[in-house]
Amino acid sequence: MPSLKHKKVSAKADGTDSTVVRPSDWNDEHDLTVATKSLLGSLTPGDVDEIPLETAASGDDGTVWTKAQVQAAIAAAIASFDIPAVGDLCATFAATKPNWILGNGQTIGNVGSSATFANAAAQNLFNLLWAINGGTWPVSPSRGATAAADWAAMKTIAIPDLRGTVIGMLDLGRGLNTVIAQLGITVGGPVTLALANIPAHSHDLPYPQSNATTNFIGGGGSGYSMWFNGATQGTASAGGGQPFNPLQSTTGANIFIKL
Repeated sequence: MPSLKHKKVSAKADGTDSTVVRPSDWNDEHDLTVATKSLLGSLTPGDVDEIPLETAASGDDGTVWTKAQVQAAIAAAIASFDIPAVGDLCATFAATKPNWILGNGQTIGNVGSSATFANAAAQNLFNLLWAINGGTWPVSPSRGATAAADWAAMKTIAIPDLRGTVIGMLDLGRGLNTVIAQLGITVGGPVTLALANIPAHSHDLPYPQSNATTNFIGGGGSGYSMWFNGATQGTASAGGGQPFNPLQSTTGANIFIKL
């Protein structure tokens, strides 16, 4: 049970006569009571007559929050939150996002490096990118032995450039789109069709009208037939051979990466 004590404490020991001006319990601790008996900090429902203690001590009957219990409860509550992890992506219409970096291909590095974003806050993302895909992510000017060493050496890493792209999950052995096989690597783009990409097909060739009486294909006489003079006859060329972009329906947004 919590208690309180008088500010003024006599140096003289308590006497045995309770009728004197200084009572025998002058130096004693006194119980603290409240009228409503409903104090914040109870571990059990209902009214209580105790207040929270910093540490468990004599007089604590286990119905109040100790300092350690408060800290543990706060830590458990925080752990239950869905807190973004380093490298998470966020699509938003906002132009900026605190503690996130726009995925526009800019470089990150230590304070004092030549990176576009030279900031200590980028180190965790630097370490993540350095290690993904089997440790093959490019480092400028060259990869060292560890991410920590490259960070300290003021080297830089370019984050993924997500501008004009859409996010797709890795194929992971499904075999439907095996080119999507590495994290953060952009694949695909505008396509130029070659002859081998065009399905096999044929064209109808209309017969020109001719009044010639010789060298008809399919017989003599005049009429609708092709006049044969020994040369080849083809169709007119069409098409410009320009690349095209097989873009699906896509809504634009800013994509940020968690630092």
